[in-house]
Amino acid sequence: MNPKMVRPIVQAMADAKGKKVIDIEGLKAVCNEQNTNVDLIRKNCNNNENRISTNEEKQKSILSRREELEKARKENAICQRLYNLVRGTTGNGKITLEQYIQAAGFDGIIAAANRRLLPMSDGQYELYRQEDSLGKKAIISLTLKCWIIIQGIEDQWEIFRVEKVSRPH
Repeated sequence: MNPKMVRPIVQAMADAKGKKVIDIEGLKAVCNEQNTNVDLIRKNCNNNENRISTNEEKQKSILSRREELEKARKENAICQRLYNLVRGTTGNGKITLEQYIQAAGFDGIIAAANRRLLPMSDGQYELYRQEDSLGKKAIISLTLKCWIIIQGIEDQWEIFRVEKVSRPH
Protein backbone atom coordinates (compact mmCIF):
# COMPACT_ATOMS: atom_id res chain seq x y z
CA MET A 1 0.00 0.00 0.00
CA ASN A 2 1.04 3.45 -0.56
CA PRO A 3 2.50 5.00 2.60
CA LYS A 4 0.67 8.26 1.91
CA MET A 5 -2.62 6.35 2.01
CA VAL A 6 -1.83 4.40 5.14
CA ARG A 7 -1.14 7.38 7.29
CA PRO A 8 -4.65 8.90 6.92
CA ILE A 9 -6.22 5.49 7.46
CA VAL A 10 -4.23 4.97 10.65
CA GLN A 11 -5.12 8.45 11.76
CA ALA A 12 -8.83 7.80 11.04
CA MET A 13 -8.71 4.53 13.01
CA ALA A 14 -7.10 6.33 15.92
CA ASP A 15 -9.78 9.01 15.80
CA ALA A 16 -12.56 6.38 15.61
CA LYS A 17 -11.25 4.42 18.61
CA GLY A 18 -13.97 4.24 21.34
CA LYS A 19 -16.66 5.65 19.07
CA LYS A 20 -19.87 3.86 18.02
CA VAL A 21 -20.76 2.96 14.50
CA ILE A 22 -23.77 4.93 13.34
CA ASP A 23 -26.48 3.09 11.42
CA ILE A 24 -27.45 5.74 8.88
CA GLU A 25 -30.11 3.55 7.25
CA GLY A 26 -31.68 2.87 10.66
CA LEU A 27 -31.70 6.59 11.47
CA LYS A 28 -33.29 7.35 8.10
CA ALA A 29 -36.00 4.78 8.83
CA VAL A 30 -36.67 6.38 12.26
CA CYS A 31 -36.81 9.86 10.66
CA ASN A 32 -39.24 8.62 8.00
CA GLU A 33 -41.46 7.05 10.68
CA GLN A 34 -41.42 10.27 12.71
CA ASN A 35 -42.22 12.32 9.59
CA THR A 36 -45.18 10.00 8.92
CA ASN A 37 -46.37 10.48 12.52
CA VAL A 38 -45.97 14.26 12.24
CA ASP A 39 -47.97 14.27 8.98
CA LEU A 40 -50.73 12.18 10.62
CA ILE A 41 -50.83 14.51 13.65
CA ARG A 42 -50.98 17.59 11.39
CA LYS A 43 -53.79 16.00 9.36
CA ASN A 44 -55.75 15.21 12.55
CA CYS A 45 -55.09 18.73 13.85
CA ASN A 46 -56.37 20.27 10.59
CA ASN A 47 -59.45 18.03 10.71
CA ASN A 48 -60.13 19.11 14.30
CA GLU A 49 -59.64 22.78 13.44
CA ASN A 50 -62.06 22.43 10.51
CA ARG A 51 -64.62 20.69 12.73
CA ILE A 52 -64.28 23.42 15.36
CA SER A 53 -64.71 26.10 12.72
CA THR A 54 -67.78 24.36 11.27
CA ASN A 55 -69.30 23.86 14.72
CA GLU A 56 -68.72 27.52 15.63
CA GLU A 57 -70.52 28.58 12.45
CA LYS A 58 -73.41 26.25 13.25
CA GLN A 59 -73.53 27.56 16.82
CA LYS A 60 -73.74 31.15 15.55
CA SER A 61 -76.54 30.11 13.20
CA ILE A 62 -78.44 28.41 16.02
CA LEU A 63 -77.96 31.34 18.38
CA SER A 64 -79.15 33.77 15.72
CA ARG A 65 -82.38 31.75 15.43
CA ARG A 66 -82.92 31.42 19.20
CA GLU A 67 -85.57 34.15 19.31
CA GLU A 68 -87.43 32.50 16.44
CA LEU A 69 -87.25 29.16 18.25
CA GLU A 70 -88.58 30.65 21.50
CA LYS A 71 -91.48 32.23 19.63
CA ALA A 72 -92.25 28.88 17.98
CA ARG A 73 -92.10 27.13 21.38
CA LYS A 74 -94.58 29.61 22.86
CA GLU A 75 -96.94 29.17 19.90
CA ASN A 76 -96.60 25.40 20.23
CA ALA A 77 -97.41 25.56 23.96
CA ILE A 78 -100.56 27.58 23.22
CA CYS A 79 -101.59 25.18 20.46
CA GLN A 80 -100.90 22.18 22.71
CA ARG A 81 -103.05 23.65 25.51
CA LEU A 82 -105.86 24.37 23.06
CA TYR A 83 -105.55 20.88 21.60
CA ASN A 84 -105.74 19.34 25.08
CA LEU A 85 -108.73 21.54 25.88
CA VAL A 86 -110.58 20.50 22.74
CA ARG A 87 -109.73 16.83 23.45
CA GLY A 88 -111.06 17.24 26.98
CA THR A 89 -107.76 16.47 28.71
CA THR A 90 -106.67 19.58 30.58
CA GLY A 91 -104.59 17.75 33.17
CA ASN A 92 -106.82 18.66 36.11
CA GLY A 93 -109.84 16.78 34.89
CA LYS A 94 -111.70 16.45 31.66
CA ILE A 95 -114.03 19.03 30.25
CA THR A 96 -115.25 19.40 26.74
CA LEU A 97 -114.89 22.49 24.63
CA GLU A 98 -118.64 22.98 24.88
CA GLN A 99 -118.49 22.93 28.70
CA TYR A 100 -115.60 25.38 28.66
CA ILE A 101 -117.47 27.80 26.40
CA GLN A 102 -120.62 27.52 28.51
CA ALA A 103 -118.65 28.13 31.72
CA ALA A 104 -116.84 31.12 30.19
CA GLY A 105 -120.14 32.58 29.03
CA PHE A 106 -121.67 31.95 32.43
CA ASP A 107 -118.71 33.74 34.07
CA GLY A 108 -119.35 36.73 31.80
CA ILE A 109 -123.01 36.81 32.82
CA ILE A 110 -122.04 36.58 36.51
CA ALA A 111 -119.52 39.43 36.13
CA ALA A 112 -122.18 41.63 34.50
CA ALA A 113 -124.69 40.74 37.22
CA ASN A 114 -122.15 41.54 39.96
CA ARG A 115 -121.48 44.97 38.43
CA ARG A 116 -125.11 45.78 39.14
CA LEU A 117 -125.72 43.69 42.28
CA LEU A 118 -122.76 44.89 44.36
CA PRO A 119 -123.65 48.62 44.21
CA MET A 120 -127.36 47.86 44.73
CA SER A 121 -126.66 45.74 47.84
CA ASP A 122 -123.91 47.99 49.22
CA GLY A 123 -121.41 45.13 48.72
CA GLN A 124 -123.45 42.64 50.77
CA TYR A 125 -124.19 40.20 47.94
CA GLU A 126 -121.86 38.73 45.34
CA LEU A 127 -122.55 36.00 42.82
CA TYR A 128 -119.96 33.40 41.79
CA ARG A 129 -119.76 30.11 39.95
CA GLN A 130 -118.81 27.10 42.02
CA GLU A 131 -116.18 24.68 40.75
CA ASP A 132 -116.47 21.30 42.47
CA SER A 133 -113.70 18.75 42.68
CA LEU A 134 -114.49 15.11 43.25
CA GLY A 135 -111.35 13.03 43.61
CA LYS A 136 -109.04 13.72 40.71
CA LYS A 137 -111.76 14.58 38.22
CA ALA A 138 -112.89 18.18 38.24
CA ILE A 139 -116.51 18.74 37.38
CA ILE A 140 -117.23 22.13 35.88
CA SER A 141 -120.83 22.77 36.71
CA LEU A 142 -123.01 25.78 36.19
CA THR A 143 -123.89 26.25 39.86
CA LEU A 144 -124.57 29.82 40.88
CA LYS A 145 -123.87 30.69 44.49
CA CYS A 146 -124.34 33.95 46.34
CA TRP A 147 -122.07 35.26 49.09
CA ILE A 148 -123.96 37.16 51.76
CA ILE A 149 -121.81 39.39 53.90
CA ILE A 150 -123.76 40.80 56.85
CA GLN A 151 -121.99 42.18 59.92
CA GLY A 152 -118.76 40.33 59.04
CA ILE A 153 -120.43 36.91 58.75
CA GLU A 154 -120.11 35.24 55.38
CA ASP A 155 -122.81 32.82 54.28
CA GLN A 156 -123.68 31.36 50.91
CA TRP A 157 -126.82 30.25 49.08
CA GLU A 158 -127.10 28.00 46.14
CA ILE A 159 -129.32 29.87 43.71
CA PHE A 160 -129.55 27.27 40.95
CA ARG A 161 -127.63 24.34 39.49
CA VAL A 162 -127.37 23.02 35.97
CA GLU A 163 -125.67 19.64 36.08
CA LYS A 164 -125.64 18.76 32.41
CA VAL A 165 -126.30 21.03 29.52
CA SER A 166 -127.09 19.29 26.27
CA ARG A 167 -127.74 20.67 22.84
CA PRO A 168 -131.22 20.27 21.37
CA HIS A 169 -131.27 17.84 18.43
